[in-house]
Amino acid sequence: MHSISLQSSDSSIAVNDILGRIGFAASNETGSDALKVSALILAVAEGTFDANNNPTSLTFSTGHSETATEKMRIDSLGNVGIGTSSPSQKLEVNGIIKSSNLISDSITFGSTDIISGGSNIILSSILNDIILTTFNSAADHIHCTNTSSASRPSVNINPDAGNIDFTVFHDTSNSVPLFHCDADLEKVGINTITPDQVLDVTTYETEGLGVNFQQETAPSSAGGFQSLITESRSSSIITKHLENTSNGSSALVLKNLIRYGTDFVSIDGAYTAGLGVTFDPKFTVNTDSGNVGIDNNNPSTKLHIHEDSNYISENSYAIKISDGNDPETHGMLL
Repeated sequence: MHSISLQSSDSSIAVNDILGRIGFAASNETGSDALKVSALILAVAEGTFDANNNPTSLTFSTGHSETATEKMRIDSLGNVGIGTSSPSQKLEVNGIIKSSNLISDSITFGSTDIISGGSNIILSSILNDIILTTFNSAADHIHCTNTSSASRPSVNINPDAGNIDFTVFHDTSNSVPLFHCDADLEKVGINTITPDQVLDVTTYETEGLGVNFQQETAPSSAGGFQSLITESRSSSIITKHLENTSNGSSALVLKNLIRYGTDFVSIDGAYTAGLGVTFDPKFTVNTDSGNVGIDNNNPSTKLHIHEDSNYISENSYAIKISDGNDPETHGMLL
C-alpha cells in the first residue's frame, strides 16, 4: 500500500507544534496575491506528547485574496469546527448554516444563532414530538417573529418558573399582546398580558367579545349562521344576537339583545334607531327595586305590563295591567 508520511524531526512535541504540513500555491504566477499560499492542511499538536498521549488536530486553511487562514478544524476528539478553532460538539459552526434538508436527533443553539430559510422552514418528526427547550430562567424566551417587518405579529413562549406562558403580540415590539395564556394562573387574556379572570378580554373597541355559531358550509336555511357579540354602549353592557334570515345568506341581521346596566337587566328587540341610541325593551328587571316590566323599561310596581304614562308613577297597586288608557275602564288594577 502506497502512502505519504509527514513526520516532525523534533525530539519532543508540545502544544501547537506542527507535525506535518501540506501547502498549495501557484509558484509560477505573477502578482502578490497569486504567489501566496492559497490552501494549507496542518497537523497541530493539542498538547504535550508522551507515552500515553498524542492529541492532534487537523486544520484546513484557504485564502481568497490573502494568505490562507484556518477555516475548518477536526480535533483529537473528532469534533469538527467551521469558523471556530475550538469545537465543543461533533459539528460546531460559527456562522449561518444553509441546508435543503437537515436531519438531527438533537440541535443546540448558542445565544445568537439563527436559522433562516428561503421560503419555508419545516420542522417534522416521524415518530416523536418536536420539542423546543430553553433554560429555567424566566428571562429566557422562545420567540417566533418576522425580523424584516416590525408590524407583523410575533409569538413568545416563556417558561416562567416551570410553567409555559404563550403570547401572541400585535407586532415585533412585544408590547401589545393580542393573546396570552398564563399556565401558572390558568387564565387566558385577549389584548392583555395580565388576565384577572379565566377569560379576560380587554379592548378599546366598542365590540369586546364575539362568538360565531355557523355551519361548515354556507347556511342552507335561516338561522344556520348566528353570532353572539358583547359590547359596551350607552352606559351598559350589551349581548347581541344576530343571525342570517334567509336561505343561503351569510349576512347577519340583529335579532335581539340583552342589556346589563347599573340597576337593570333588559331583554330588547333590535335597535329601533341609529347604533343603539334608542332601544326596544321587551322585558326589564330593575335590580334595585325588584320591579319587573313587560314592554316597559321603567317599571314602577312589582309587575308592570305595557307602557302607561298616566300611571307610571302609581305605587298603590302591586300589579297594573292596562292598554295605555284609564285602567278603571280599560284594564285591571290588582
